[in-house]
Amino acid sequence: MTTDVTNVQQAFQMSIRICVRAPIMLVSAMVMTFLIHPRFALIFLAVILCLAVVLALISSKANPTLRKVFHEYDELYESGAHAVVYRLANTSPIGACISRSAKESLGVGALLITTSLSPLK
Repeated sequence: MTTDVTNVQQAFQMSIRICVRAPIMLVSAMVMTFLIHPRFALIFLAVILCLAVVLALISSKANPTLRKVFHEYDELYESGAHAVVYRLANTSPIGACISRSAKESLGVGALLITTSLSPLK
């Protein structure tokens, strides 16, 4: 699997864990705290609200940086993939079967898909 697919799978698994487990644990802890000592439950509720505000601030500050990093990561991945395809097309036996017109007109991304059985002329 590629790195992108693995990253998406891991992000999905983490979000499922967070979206399911965390609310259940939070509600359960609040109920138990209210049953044991209601005054402590109010302190607990105030702390949760403060943490939510801090988390929102961190997320709002980190989001632009993460978008920039992922954009640069995608560019790096694409440039690396193009270099591998270019090398494969120009130096391997498979590259000898790719027509010159396909190399020139279709671009690097289509080189592995558009192959012909005739050698280069």
